[in-house]
Amino acid sequence: MKANGEIIHVPVLNMHPSQLCIYNELYHEGGAKYRPRKKLILPKSNTNKLKLSDKAKRKLSGAIDYLVTLSEIRKANRYKNYEQFNYRLTFITLTLSSRQQVSDQELTNGLLHQFLIEAKKKWNLTNYVWRAERQKNLNTHYHIITDVFIPWSELRDMWNRIQNKIGIVDEYRQQMKEFYKHGFKERKELTKHWNLKDQKAAYLKGSKANWSNPNSTDIHSLRNIKDVYSYVTKYMNKPKNREHETVSRKEITTTRNSGQKQPTVSPGALLFLSKAANSARLWSCSHSLSSLKGAKDIVDSRYNDEIDRLRNSKNVRVIDQDYFSVFYFNFKNLKELKCTNLLNLFKEYVNSSGYFSIGKEWQGFCGSS
Repeated sequence: MKANGEIIHVPVLNMHPSQLCIYNELYHEGGAKYRPRKKLILPKSNTNKLKLSDKAKRKLSGAIDYLVTLSEIRKANRYKNYEQFNYRLTFITLTLSSRQQVSDQELTNGLLHQFLIEAKKKWNLTNYVWRAERQKNLNTHYHIITDVFIPWSELRDMWNRIQNKIGIVDEYRQQMKEFYKHGFKERKELTKHWNLKDQKAAYLKGSKANWSNPNSTDIHSLRNIKDVYSYVTKYMNKPKNREHETVSRKEITTTRNSGQKQPTVSPGALLFLSKAANSARLWSCSHSLSSLKGAKDIVDSRYNDEIDRLRNSKNVRVIDQDYFSVFYFNFKNLKELKCTNLLNLFKEYVNSSGYFSIGKEWQGFCGSS
C-alpha cells in the first residue's frame, strides 16, 4: 500500500477466465473509498445501428469466456439409436419460416423470450448467450450457445409453436401449398447445396405433415474443436454483413422466400425495418453469466510470484499502462505455470457466485494433475 497525502493506494487484482487486471484502488485514511468527481457527459444515442459496439463485443466475449470455461463434459443419448456421446456445449439456431412482419424488438420480446422461459422449465436452460442476426431475406434469426443438451425434434416443435403466435407457420403452409399446387417441382436455384433426391424427400415429408412442421431450427454439439472460445467468439461477433448494409442504405428491392419473389419492399417499409432493428437488442445472456464480475482480491505476497511467472511467460500477453496492467492468457496456462493461489481464488469465487446448483461445485483445473 502506498500513501499519497490523505489518499491510500491499494493494489487490487480482478480475475476472469482469460484475463487478469491489476490496478490501484484509492481510499481515504479513515477507510472510506475515494471517489473522484467525474465530469458530466451527456448521454449518447442508444441505437445499435445493426452492429455491436466495441463495449458490447467485450461483454459478449466475456460472457462466452465464462460459459466455455465453466462448462463441463456431460453425456447425452443420440435421438435415433440412443447411443451415448460426450458434449460440453450446444449451438442452437432459431429461424423464421416465412416473412418477418413485426419489428426485431417485438420478435425478441414476444418469441425469443418465451422460448427461453419455456426452455428453462423443460430442459433447465439456465446458462446461455444469444445473438440476433439479419439474414439475406431480411428476417432476423437467433444463435444460442448453452451447456444443456436439447433433443432436436422437441426443440423444433417448441419453436414452431411459439413462432406461430404471429402466424409464421400458417403463412409458411400457405406458401408451400401454393408453390407445390401442381405437385413436386425442382428448386434449381438450390440444387448446388440441396440435391434433387433430398428435395423430393423433404417435399414428401412436408406434404405428409400438411406443411405444419417447417425445418426452423438447427442444433449441434461443439465437439472436435480445439479452441471453442475462439470459434464461438468469432462466430457470435461477426461484423455487419451485406444484408445489414442494404437495409441501412434502403437499397433492397426484392426478397426471396420458398423460391418465390415477394413484392417489392417499399421505402417506408425499409425505413421501418431500419429503425426497428436499431432499437432492438443484438445480444444478451442469462443472469447467471451477466452477474459474474470476476474474482477480486488485494495483491499481496501470495500472488506476487505467480504474477511474475505470468509476466515472463511467452504464452501470456501483457499490456502495461500508467494506472493498470492487463494479462491475457488461456486458462490452462494458469495450471501449467503453477498459479495455485490464482486458481483457488477463481474457483472459490465461482463456487460462491451461485452459478452452479446447490450442492455442486466447479473443479476446473484446480484438481490434481
